[in-house]
Amino acid sequence: MPFDFPNSPTNGQTATNGGIVYAYDGTKWVRATGSGTGVTSWNTRTGAVTLTSGDVTAAGGAPLASPVFTGNPTAPTPIAGDADTSIATTAFVQAAQPPSVGKNLLHNSMFNVAQRGAGPFTANGAYTLDRWQTQSTLDAVSFSAVAMTDADRTAVGDESAATCLQNVFTGNAGASAFNEIIQSIEGSRRLSGKTITLSFWAIAGAALKLGINGYQYYGAGGGTAASWAATGTAVQLSTTWTRYSATFNVPSSAGKTLGTAGTDTSVLQIFYSAGATNGPSAGNIGVQSGVVKIWGVQLEIGSVATPLEKPDPLMQLQQCQRFYCIGQVLMGSSNQSAGGGLLVSQQLPVTMRATPTVTPTASGGQANISGLAAGAYNGLSIYFSGNATVAGAAILGATFTASADL
Repeated sequence: MPFDFPNSPTNGQTATNGGIVYAYDGTKWVRATGSGTGVTSWNTRTGAVTLTSGDVTAAGGAPLASPVFTGNPTAPTPIAGDADTSIATTAFVQAAQPPSVGKNLLHNSMFNVAQRGAGPFTANGAYTLDRWQTQSTLDAVSFSAVAMTDADRTAVGDESAATCLQNVFTGNAGASAFNEIIQSIEGSRRLSGKTITLSFWAIAGAALKLGINGYQYYGAGGGTAASWAATGTAVQLSTTWTRYSATFNVPSSAGKTLGTAGTDTSVLQIFYSAGATNGPSAGNIGVQSGVVKIWGVQLEIGSVATPLEKPDPLMQLQQCQRFYCIGQVLMGSSNQSAGGGLLVSQQLPVTMRATPTVTPTASGGQANISGLAAGAYNGLSIYFSGNATVAGAAILGATFTASADL
């Protein structure tokens, strides 16, 4: 049965409940000194109850076992892994939660996959380390994979960092001059209408800036491309490894027409130099020359940069092989008639984004074969064919590339 303090008490009158003695001080009931813990006072006129600590109050006799806070109460952030009943802040929850699988919409973010080699890559439109493509006009560029040192790993705070992407570039003063590295993300609607955040580590040889932007490309035959921002974000780089971030509100694709070839994309742009024509899109970073290295590039949905997602190495390779892969075929016949045909089919390591373009790159012990041809049945299987030049043994072999890059 709930305890009820005496009505119309006199000054100094006492009452006991649960072993705790209370005294009326002429205005309210207060806990007598040494009478235990719990409620220190109860104002019979207002109903306000105060706990022993004096830190929490509840009006109108609210249950003290489960107080309801209003406003913006705060609490210390405990160490990661603390699983007691203390209040957890947003920072604590974000640090303690396991990494989200697939949150990074970019592939080869740590530049560990280099099926085309380590470079240097200097041509406009060249694919460099897997999934990263150069774009430039007039500027001289040289993109390469560069091994990271122990000092670099210490600076970024991650001993798994092995390779960064370096650009040694010279900006041209022409209005149309620029250079950038881009990655095209399959399917424009994946980012349309969303808030996204790009984060990355970078280091520059001098005081340089990077310009960050992107655009929605609606595919061949689709609507006009839409930039993420009319003016890109300029990031002032340090001469020591530092993590940077930029947030964008991607335009909606509502009402847009997509092309029918499946080439609609969201395109991330990282500018190193830009003349007047591309100045606003590049965040007005201006014409620059120098050396910049980047590592750990992450693009995710949301307004906050979270810890870098680091997929298993096999997953990283398979993500890249969906767009580009290398391989080898070999087939032989010990008794082929003159002009007789040989055909070999081969399954690719993963299903590619689309039917790839297959290109023989070198002989693999080829003998008595003419008219070598290569192609793809679909995104999973390719073929090589040829004809024996004269009667006898014939070997059909070659290395190849298969590309379905965007």
